Amino acid sequence: MKFNYVRLFTLFILLISVGVFTSCSSLSDSDEDDNNTNAAYVGNWKLVKATFTGEIAEASEFAGFSIALNSAGTYVVTNPTAFPSPTGLAGSYEISNRFLTFDSDMAVNLTAISGNSMSWEWQVAKPGKITATYRYTFEKM
Repeated sequence: MKFNYVRLFTLFILLISVGVFTSCSSLSDSDEDDNNTNAAYVGNWKLVKATFTGEIAEASEFAGFSIALNSAGTYVVTNPTAFPSPTGLAGSYEISNRFLTFDSDMAVNLTAISGNSMSWEWQVAKPGKITATYRYTFEKM
Protein backbone atom coordinates (compact mmCIF):
# COMPACT_ATOMS: atom_id res chain seq x y z
CA MET A 1 0.00 0.00 0.00
CA LYS A 2 1.42 3.37 -0.99
CA PHE A 3 1.35 6.34 1.33
CA ASN A 4 0.08 9.68 0.15
CA TYR A 5 3.03 11.91 1.06
CA VAL A 6 1.05 15.14 0.60
CA ARG A 7 -1.45 13.87 3.18
CA LEU A 8 1.35 12.86 5.56
CA PHE A 9 3.07 16.22 5.13
CA THR A 10 -0.22 18.02 5.83
CA LEU A 11 -0.79 15.90 8.93
CA PHE A 12 2.76 16.60 10.08
CA ILE A 13 2.26 20.37 9.73
CA LEU A 14 -1.03 20.08 11.60
CA LEU A 15 0.71 18.06 14.30
CA ILE A 16 3.31 20.77 14.77
CA SER A 17 0.56 23.42 14.91
CA VAL A 18 -1.40 21.50 17.54
CA GLY A 19 1.76 21.00 19.58
CA VAL A 20 2.54 24.70 19.55
CA PHE A 21 -0.89 25.63 20.86
CA THR A 22 -1.23 22.88 23.49
CA SER A 23 2.24 22.66 25.03
CA CYS A 24 3.18 23.94 28.46
CA SER A 25 6.26 26.02 29.01
CA SER A 26 6.66 25.93 32.79
CA LEU A 27 8.12 23.17 34.91
CA SER A 28 7.19 22.37 38.46
CA ASP A 29 9.80 21.32 41.02
CA SER A 30 8.77 17.67 40.61
CA ASP A 31 9.21 17.91 36.83
CA GLU A 32 12.76 19.18 37.29
CA ASP A 33 13.50 16.21 39.55
CA ASP A 34 12.12 13.86 36.87
CA ASN A 35 14.52 15.32 34.29
CA ASN A 36 17.51 14.28 36.44
CA THR A 37 16.51 10.58 36.35
CA ASN A 38 16.21 10.05 32.59
CA ALA A 39 19.32 7.95 31.99
CA ALA A 40 17.13 5.20 30.47
CA TYR A 41 16.23 7.52 27.58
CA VAL A 42 19.75 8.68 26.76
CA GLY A 43 21.35 6.98 23.78
CA ASN A 44 21.04 6.35 20.05
CA TRP A 45 17.62 5.00 19.06
CA LYS A 46 16.82 3.39 15.69
CA LEU A 47 13.24 3.43 14.40
CA VAL A 48 12.16 -0.20 13.85
CA LYS A 49 8.37 0.08 13.51
CA ALA A 50 5.96 2.85 12.58
CA THR A 51 2.18 2.84 12.35
CA PHE A 52 -0.20 5.55 11.20
CA THR A 53 -3.76 5.07 12.43
CA GLY A 54 -3.25 1.32 12.47
CA GLU A 55 -1.47 1.01 9.11
CA ILE A 56 2.06 -0.35 9.39
CA ALA A 57 4.61 1.59 7.37
CA GLU A 58 7.02 -0.23 5.07
CA ALA A 59 10.47 -0.49 6.64
CA SER A 60 12.00 1.03 3.51
CA GLU A 61 10.15 4.30 4.22
CA PHE A 62 12.09 4.93 7.42
CA ALA A 63 15.31 2.99 6.76
CA GLY A 64 18.15 4.54 8.68
CA PHE A 65 15.89 6.92 10.65
CA SER A 66 17.32 7.33 14.15
CA ILE A 67 17.50 9.83 16.97
CA ALA A 68 20.29 10.44 19.46
CA LEU A 69 19.05 11.67 22.85
CA ASN A 70 22.02 13.15 24.71
CA SER A 71 22.39 13.49 28.48
CA ALA A 72 22.67 17.28 28.10
CA GLY A 73 19.04 17.43 26.90
CA THR A 74 19.81 17.75 23.20
CA TYR A 75 18.89 15.50 20.27
CA VAL A 76 20.03 14.89 16.69
CA VAL A 77 17.99 13.08 14.01
CA THR A 78 19.78 10.95 11.40
CA ASN A 79 18.30 10.19 7.94
CA PRO A 80 14.99 12.03 8.37
CA THR A 81 14.02 11.72 4.64
CA ALA A 82 10.36 12.62 4.00
CA PHE A 83 9.23 10.47 6.91
CA PRO A 84 6.99 12.30 9.43
CA SER A 85 8.67 13.19 12.70
CA PRO A 86 7.60 15.29 15.68
CA THR A 87 11.13 16.71 15.83
CA GLY A 88 13.39 18.98 13.89
CA LEU A 89 16.82 17.85 12.72
CA ALA A 90 18.40 18.84 16.02
CA GLY A 91 17.41 20.70 19.14
CA SER A 92 16.58 20.24 22.79
CA TYR A 93 14.28 17.84 24.61
CA GLU A 94 12.79 17.38 28.08
CA ILE A 95 11.17 14.34 29.67
CA SER A 96 8.44 14.84 32.23
CA ASN A 97 5.49 12.74 33.36
CA ARG A 98 5.85 10.20 30.52
CA PHE A 99 5.98 12.95 27.89
CA LEU A 100 8.97 13.72 25.71
CA THR A 101 8.86 17.38 24.62
CA PHE A 102 10.98 18.50 21.68
CA ASP A 103 12.16 22.11 21.36
CA SER A 104 9.74 23.21 24.12
CA ASP A 105 6.73 22.94 21.81
CA MET A 106 6.03 19.38 20.59
CA ALA A 107 5.16 16.64 23.10
CA VAL A 108 4.84 12.92 22.43
CA ASN A 109 3.53 10.32 24.88
CA LEU A 110 6.14 7.78 25.95
CA THR A 111 3.93 4.69 25.90
CA ALA A 112 6.67 2.20 26.82
CA ILE A 113 10.32 1.96 27.67
CA SER A 114 11.87 -1.33 28.60
CA GLY A 115 15.50 -2.29 28.28
CA ASN A 116 16.46 -1.54 24.68
CA SER A 117 12.99 -0.64 23.42
CA MET A 118 11.07 2.65 23.55
CA SER A 119 7.68 3.59 22.04
CA TRP A 120 6.19 7.02 21.32
CA GLU A 121 2.66 7.97 20.39
CA TRP A 122 1.04 11.22 19.35
CA GLN A 123 -2.20 12.20 17.66
CA VAL A 124 -3.19 14.69 15.02
CA ALA A 125 -6.80 15.81 14.91
CA LYS A 126 -8.48 17.69 12.08
CA PRO A 127 -12.03 19.03 12.46
CA GLY A 128 -14.44 16.67 10.72
CA LYS A 129 -11.74 14.06 10.08
CA ILE A 130 -10.61 10.91 11.84
CA THR A 131 -7.88 11.51 14.40
CA ALA A 132 -4.58 10.16 13.10
CA THR A 133 -2.47 8.31 15.65
CA TYR A 134 1.25 7.91 15.04
CA ARG A 135 3.12 5.17 16.92
CA TYR A 136 6.89 4.70 16.65
CA THR A 137 8.92 1.91 18.21
CA PHE A 138 12.65 2.41 18.64
CA GLU A 139 15.48 0.07 19.61
CA LYS A 140 18.65 1.24 21.30
CA MET A 141 21.66 0.93 19.01
